[in-house]
Amino acid sequence: MKYRSWIAGALMGAGLMGAASAQEIGSPDGAPSGVEGVGAVVIRVSDLKKAEEFYQSVLGVVQVRHMDVEAYSETIFAFPGGEGAKLVLVESHTPETPMSQARIVFNASAAETAVSRAVENGAALVRDAKPVPGTGGLVIGIVQDPDANTLEFIQRNEG
Repeated sequence: MKYRSWIAGALMGAGLMGAASAQEIGSPDGAPSGVEGVGAVVIRVSDLKKAEEFYQSVLGVVQVRHMDVEAYSETIFAFPGGEGAKLVLVESHTPETPMSQARIVFNASAAETAVSRAVENGAALVRDAKPVPGTGGLVIGIVQDPDANTLEFIQRNEG
């Protein structure tokens, strides 16, 4: 029962559930979740180059950005037209770089609310929802669900 509002929000964001269905499910306490939809799905891969070729061939996605840092490399893809959630492929360079099997990035109108609700429902806090320096005002909060999957809430502030 306590996960119903998260699931409804994710399904609506992915276009798999209409607003009427989501309203029927609703949150148990009737409070807004602060989540607007799925922003990205992050997949951990063992060979980034091979995975890039696979997903481009199978899904027809277009590379939006690539980044290499000491601990990992990541490539972000979008579907043609730029609509919908992004696909992010990540390859770790060091065994010390902790990565969960799955990371889902949610667009949030209120990242702090989303993180609080997740923690109240059994998620482990990884990072409080707070502004990230140098990102133009992004507020990011991170939790792990009871199965250790990472849920990231990103609030994009205009201005």
